[in-house]
Amino acid sequence: MPLISSNDMNVIQLLKTDEIIPDVFLEESFSSSVMPSPLMEIDYPQGHQVVFGNSLTPVDTKQSPVVKFVPSSGDDDAARTHYTLIMADPDAPSRQDRKFGYWRHWVVTNVPSDANGTITISTNQGEQHTPYIGPGPGPATGVHRYLFLLYKQQNPSTQFPSMKHEEKPDRRNFDFHQFAKDHQLDLVAFNYFLCSN
Repeated sequence: MPLISSNDMNVIQLLKTDEIIPDVFLEESFSSSVMPSPLMEIDYPQGHQVVFGNSLTPVDTKQSPVVKFVPSSGDDDAARTHYTLIMADPDAPSRQDRKFGYWRHWVVTNVPSDANGTITISTNQGEQHTPYIGPGPGPATGVHRYLFLLYKQQNPSTQFPSMKHEEKPDRRNFDFHQFAKDHQLDLVAFNYFLCSN
C-alpha cells in the first residue's frame, strides 16, 4: 500500500467531511494514484471549475464541461490508453433518502489519449454512452454531491452495452462500482462538486 502524504490526509479529511467516505468509497480504497489533483481539470462554460468539493449552481453546470486529464509521468502506456468518464449523483432524491442513487448524469466511454497520453473529454470526444444532463436537485432536498470518476480501460475498445437514458427513471439506481467491475475499469482520477436547488 502506498504511503499517504500529509496533503493526502487533508484530502481524506475533506472526503470524510462531505461523507464521500464512507457513503461512496471506503477509506482504504483511496491511494495517491486516485487523489484529486491538477491532473484532472473540469471546466464548465463561463469560467466555472470543479475544485474538489466546491459549490456550483444548476445554472453554472447546465451545459456539459470539458474534462482534461494528464497521466502521471510514470505511465508508459498512456499514449495507447482509452478512458471512461462517469458523472453521478449519489444523493437522489436527497442525501437522507438515496433510493434513486446513483443517478447517472453522464457516461463517456472509449476516449482515446493523444500522443502524450493526455485526454480531453467533451460532448465531441469518445462515445457518448449516456448524454450529459446537468444537476437538477429537487426543492428542499439539500446539498447533493456530484462525482466525476475517470477510469482507465484495460481494453482500448471495450464494447459497452447500451443503457436507456431518455426518461428520468432510466437514469436511476446506476451502480457505477459494478459497471466498473463488469468492464474491467481502473479508477485513476476523482473529483466532485456540491450543488443545491
